[in-house]
Amino acid sequence: MTTRSILDLPGVRELHSRRLLFPAVVMLVVAAVLLHGALSPPVQDSAEAATEPAPAPRVFRPEFEKTPLSYTADYWLQVGEQWRPHIVLIGRNQAPAIVVAPRLAVSSADAADDWIAEELARGIADRNFPGEDAASEAVDEPGPDDTVVEESERSPEATDDKPPYRLISVSTEYEIAVFELAAPEVPAPVANLSELQSGAHAAALSLTPDASLQITPGVVVSAQVATDYPEQGSFVGETLDVSIRFPEETRVAAIADLDGGLLGVAFESKDGLNIIPAHKVRDLARQASETPPCIGIETQDLGEQVRTILGVSEGVFVERVNKEAFFPMPSIQAGDIIFRWAGEAVPTRQAFEQAYLAQEPGGLARYMVFREGRRIAGATRVPDARCRPVALGIVPFASLGLVLRWDGGATGGSGLGWVVMSVALGSPAETAGLQRDDLIVAVQGRAFKPTEPREILETIEQDSRPAVLTVSREGRLQLVAVLREPAAASVE
Repeated sequence: MTTRSILDLPGVRELHSRRLLFPAVVMLVVAAVLLHGALSPPVQDSAEAATEPAPAPRVFRPEFEKTPLSYTADYWLQVGEQWRPHIVLIGRNQAPAIVVAPRLAVSSADAADDWIAEELARGIADRNFPGEDAASEAVDEPGPDDTVVEESERSPEATDDKPPYRLISVSTEYEIAVFELAAPEVPAPVANLSELQSGAHAAALSLTPDASLQITPGVVVSAQVATDYPEQGSFVGETLDVSIRFPEETRVAAIADLDGGLLGVAFESKDGLNIIPAHKVRDLARQASETPPCIGIETQDLGEQVRTILGVSEGVFVERVNKEAFFPMPSIQAGDIIFRWAGEAVPTRQAFEQAYLAQEPGGLARYMVFREGRRIAGATRVPDARCRPVALGIVPFASLGLVLRWDGGATGGSGLGWVVMSVALGSPAETAGLQRDDLIVAVQGRAFKPTEPREILETIEQDSRPAVLTVSREGRLQLVAVLREPAAASVE
């Protein structure tokens, strides 16, 4: 049957003339499909098919979608995981430090204060309050089969529990601290700032005290270039400005680009976060490690005739004192003759310099000098390796076993006072229950003067009587009695 003959059928011609033929055909096909589905028997699913989960739909992600712009969180997480080896935790507060050379890491000045407090507290405990284990070891005599090992032959792992890093410099200008690591770490790759443009993507990378990764994305606002470096060309940022909403608890954070290169480091400071370009940070660390240590007290050997006339057999003559290295002022004066330094005799200039450099920055060195015809004993705080005062307000209160820091702003709003930075193990302060971050606002009922904050401490340092401290803790004042001698352990 041809198309022409179909159109001549009765009814079909009428639908065609009214232009209803096509809709009628469509309706007929739909009706046939529905009728076939209603009359077909239902398909029974197998037991195995009923237990199989439906396959997950395949997500189509074309190449242009796999960019940091579309998957920012995933991308920065990968960069952050790659960055973990470049960040170490420093001090009891576990402050982040950025590794800028195999054995050098930079952190905030507060991390240096924590380290100094730990070292001072450890020295106080070892010197004044030895534990029971140390006392028992002192009286033990070696048996016939025991091997006696000289102290110099002992490995650091066997006798030294100090942390695997040491402070070598504090920059008061930039408020950063440089630490030397005992074991080499992977240094962070420094980015080439020659191609850095405003609006480039960046992120702040850091670690929390529990070693959790902290990532905060943002963008670069500007970077000023000025200094020439052979390995990076003439495009090194002297200033770096970024738009990143740093978390409030941020102390130190690396600022990295999309390739994981280090653009700069953000350091906690008194005025907020201070951002220093990566090359500047690296140079400060290298300079601190390569610069010969500065000795704030310059001396010369005494001649034989001078020794004979003065009637002395040892000592060195002080020819110059770097006044800027000591706070508030040096107690040793030019013209003094130093006999003892930090408990050691100083027969020559070389011996004095060795004893001077052996002291940790911020530590208290006791001395004896010959001045104006009489011997005078005193103590002074050792400056850092660049002849700068370290943590001006940190003071060890040795007789009580405390390390204190002057707080003129008085954290917590309780008035002027000394913040407890560390408590020596086995000390009277630990026995009395003093805690870190306590604020001591008075001693023996006497408040501290902002003009002379150390006067009261120095007055009662040698006092053998118990000390009554007025302590502010969590906004409440309390009196704490600290005995000069720790309570004796009971013997069973």
